[in-house]
Amino acid sequence: MNDLKIPKKLIIRYWIVTALALGSGLAGWSAGIPITIALCLMQIFHCASLEGTPTAFSVQVRVAYLGLLLLGLWPPTAVIHWLQFVATTVRVILGYCLLARIVSLAPWNRRARLSWRLIV
Repeated sequence: MNDLKIPKKLIIRYWIVTALALGSGLAGWSAGIPITIALCLMQIFHCASLEGTPTAFSVQVRVAYLGLLLLGLWPPTAVIHWLQFVATTVRVILGYCLLARIVSLAPWNRRARLSWRLIV
């Protein structure tokens, strides 16, 4: 679950810039969300190249984040962008990533059977 091949400073900088772009979009800047999507795409390709595989965990998290960004473009689900902003801010400040935890529970990312104990 650690981005071992990606420097921690780069990871945090990526998430800070992502939070700032997303926050600016939510504050009304029309280019904010498209820039966040572009940043996310850039991170996906950069992480895949650093990790050496497009199936790396760090890439999976960013693909899931991008999917949520795209889903949030549909007006009835726009609240997703607010949830992403809050979660990304928590990731930057506290270092905890709920999305990474959820992705880690996917069948291809775990060896143990899914159980309540594994979830909590």
